[in-house]
Amino acid sequence: MITSYNTYRQYIKADIAAYGLQHVSLYNWLCIDQLRFQMRLLRLEYLTNCCRWRMESRAVLEAMSHSLAVRLGVTIPKNVFGPGMCLMHRGTVVVSPLAHVGANCRIHRTIGGIPAVKLSDTGAIEQGGFPATMADGD
Repeated sequence: MITSYNTYRQYIKADIAAYGLQHVSLYNWLCIDQLRFQMRLLRLEYLTNCCRWRMESRAVLEAMSHSLAVRLGVTIPKNVFGPGMCLMHRGTVVVSPLAHVGANCRIHRTIGGIPAVKLSDTGAIEQGGFPATMADGD
C-alpha cells in the first residue's frame, strides 16, 4: 500500500521495471495502454492515501482511469497490488477489492484456466479444494 511519496516512487520504479523498461518514454506512454492504466492507478492510490485534500485531481484521474479500464476490460481496485505489477494483456481481468496481492505479480491471459487458485504464504500456488485432474484442465 502506498503510504508516502517515497513508496509511490518505489511502486512506479518497480512497475516500470516489470515491463522491462528503464523509464517511460512518450512512445511507451502512448502505445502501452496497460502501463498507462497502472501509472494512473498508482497516482490514484497516492492521492487517495496521502493527499485526501486534492479531491478535484482525484475525481478527474478516476474518470480518466475508469474510461481506460473499460476500454482494456480491466477491473482492478485501489490498494490491492504490491509493487511490480505487470498487466500483460487486454481482456477481462476482475480483481476483488478484498484481495491482497504481493510484489512482482504478472497477470497473463489464462488458457485452460485453473479454478480457485490462491497464493500460499510462501508464494506457491495452492489449489482451492478442487481435484488435481480438474485443476489441470481435464
